Amino acid sequence: MLMVIDYEERMKKWRIIYIIFIALMIFVFFTIFSNAFEIIKQNTPFILENCKWYEKEIISSGLEISSHKLALEEAKKYVKGNYSNISITEEFEKCIGWLVEFKNNFTVVEKIFVCKNGWIYIYEKKCEKKSFMEDIIELFKTKKGE
Repeated sequence: MLMVIDYEERMKKWRIIYIIFIALMIFVFFTIFSNAFEIIKQNTPFILENCKWYEKEIISSGLEISSHKLALEEAKKYVKGNYSNISITEEFEKCIGWLVEFKNNFTVVEKIFVCKNGWIYIYEKKCEKKSFMEDIIELFKTKKGE
């Protein structure tokens, strides 16, 4: 009878130790996880979303632009930096001319429309900045709300 009681007493002590150990491990896990989550949240690059082009400036060059080569030269005067890719199209709703897009890799960085009558429309891109982690948090919030 004494052996059985002694065994049960020892098991109670070990259960308490196991429960404390498991609680401590859960606390440590969540502390590390929350710190890692904050570090990831701070170091994630921003993803540009909801980008729209707005007229920044309208300039008169005073020249008659007759070819796409002249349009390209005129557009380069108003661009800062070097770009790896430049495309020219002939679509625009304001006047007849050339849309010159300056690109880095595949992203359009600057747009300038050069009209045949010499007017130059400079556009700028405005985007909402939203981080990758904010998208994930927003996704979880919408999933919980459903």
